[in-house]
Amino acid sequence: MDKLRQDPLGHMAPDVLTLNGLEQHPLDLLPPNMRAALKEDQSQRSKATEAQHLLGVTPKIEPAPRASPGITWNGGSLTTAELQIVAVLNRHKDQCPLTWKSLTDKANDPSTPPDLKAAIQGLQQDSGLFYAIGSQGDGRCGGKINAKDLAGFSNHHPQVAAFQEAQARSYEQNYIPSDGSGGLQPSVMTLSDALREFYRYSENLSKDLSLDEFKKMVRGES
Repeated sequence: MDKLRQDPLGHMAPDVLTLNGLEQHPLDLLPPNMRAALKEDQSQRSKATEAQHLLGVTPKIEPAPRASPGITWNGGSLTTAELQIVAVLNRHKDQCPLTWKSLTDKANDPSTPPDLKAAIQGLQQDSGLFYAIGSQGDGRCGGKINAKDLAGFSNHHPQVAAFQEAQARSYEQNYIPSDGSGGLQPSVMTLSDALREFYRYSENLSKDLSLDEFKKMVRGES
């Protein structure tokens, strides 16, 4: 606990601070550079979708997820885009299970958080990633991803933890209060800032939050 007090953000992942209270505007908690990158990516996706619509072309979605030689349930290397997808899915494990056939409906659901919608749309274009996540243990995917699959996949791919750690560090160094008004400049998060955010969203935390449970949340396992 002393180590936590001394360095409360040292291993903090974004999902600890966003929680369910920011489902409607989760991107507001990201540092400006990451937020700009995501908006640019979404803009490019929108332009591509618009162009495809004008040309009468529908983005191809595989009828079922297929295994990819580049990535498996316990091996392979993930691209930055794939790491972002997995990080977002880890933040929204409460939305699991996700079936391949239900992804379109989930993405089109108005209640789906915008970051999750973007991740789902990316996942639909990467059936190999879906297959790898959903085939934990035996290498066979039944067309569904659950929270346990995500935890197992993340544990087998250290890239995921490293990516989420980098996101957390970036957030710590480029902090903007979640209830701040527009135009605020990012700054390094202090202990007071961290405690204030925890207090603000404490109702979303377990009433009996042990250190072990806290660590699970940081790792995206809770």
